[in-house]
Amino acid sequence: MAGRRRTGRAAAWAAGLLLTTGCLPSAPGRPQDRPLDGGGVAALSACGKHGHVLDPGPRPPKDSATPQMVVLSYGYSSDGADDPGRITIDLSIAPGSATPLLLGRPLGGRGPSVEIHGPDGMVMAAHSMPVTLATDPPGDELEAGPEPLNFEIVIPAAAMCPGHSLRDAVTEGTEPGEKAHTLTVGVRDPAVARHRTAHGIDDAGDLLVASWPPGPEPADGGGTFPDDETPGRSTEPSG
Repeated sequence: MAGRRRTGRAAAWAAGLLLTTGCLPSAPGRPQDRPLDGGGVAALSACGKHGHVLDPGPRPPKDSATPQMVVLSYGYSSDGADDPGRITIDLSIAPGSATPLLLGRPLGGRGPSVEIHGPDGMVMAAHSMPVTLATDPPGDELEAGPEPLNFEIVIPAAAMCPGHSLRDAVTEGTEPGEKAHTLTVGVRDPAVARHRTAHGIDDAGDLLVASWPPGPEPADGGGTFPDDETPGRSTEPSG
């Protein structure tokens, strides 16, 4: 699997998306949003836009990570020359306290949003994405705490903007001097806002955000949670 090696670099950039419940018509000449096989919507109308983000919303203060979502690994894989491949993102949510965080199904009530930005602007945007849980308990709620809630998102080639490939979106920018692509995943759930409010966090929003490279905010990161001693699993470029 080809992927990004953790280098410890931090990038300050904002995450957010115009999240829709269906496919909206795009401007003339722009590709249109479309459903993805297997679930989710490719937000192709955002292709090429600079500064356009999915899932807008306030973030908690920088000294708070209650709760927190992080990127554990992020990489590209393919089964052969005839397979366009996929990007696999492994993430984890922790409550940041002794109180469990209960999230709705699908994760966040309607599924995560995912975007990748590069030097040419948005190169991939999707929302309402399905997830695969590391452990899938019965019931209508998903619990983070006391153990983190780990899950996986798979991005198919059909979610990429025209002229961009999955592999390039993951591997470009890994050499010195190259501009790296940036990944953002957003999960929105009213339970997040309630959890933050219960812990005295001002301006508590309902949005969890994880990015790679990780941002400087504790609530916007990759790798591990602040209390972890074991680093998260990373993927290495295969050449």
